[in-house]
Amino acid sequence: TFTTSAAVTMDDNSTFAIFLNPTQGAAQQLIADGGFSLGSNAGVFLQVDVFDDVYLLGGTVFPIVDYPDGNAIGGHFMRPDSTPLLEGDLITLGLNEYRISYADPNFGSSAITLTVKEDIPVPALDSSVLMLLALLMLVVGFIGMRRVA
Repeated sequence: TFTTSAAVTMDDNSTFAIFLNPTQGAAQQLIADGGFSLGSNAGVFLQVDVFDDVYLLGGTVFPIVDYPDGNAIGGHFMRPDSTPLLEGDLITLGLNEYRISYADPNFGSSAITLTVKEDIPVPALDSSVLMLLALLMLVVGFIGMRRVA
């Protein structure tokens, strides 16, 4: 973690580089008490080096920038191919897919975070639905056999 009382302004096409260690649930973090800005037009490249990677539970959050002044940061990060990483976009880093937030409400809307994507829950089928499906398959199979004969 690097903490400064000054404002941090990153120039367009510069690189913000951090380390992420999912095994320890930790990421390098910048705390910019004076505010944080990400370029003015093109954006800033986000470089995340992942160490000791493991699959994480959806919803695991890694704050990477904390800007306690609460002012909007302006600008955005970019992927290595220069496409923008906008609020809510997904980025794959190692084994996990992360959603980026530039104003995470869990941190008073003054933090940039990477949150492991939530898996979409698959609804469980209860036994009565399974029985109905099995019966339907038997009926379809029986009708098919009668047509062949």
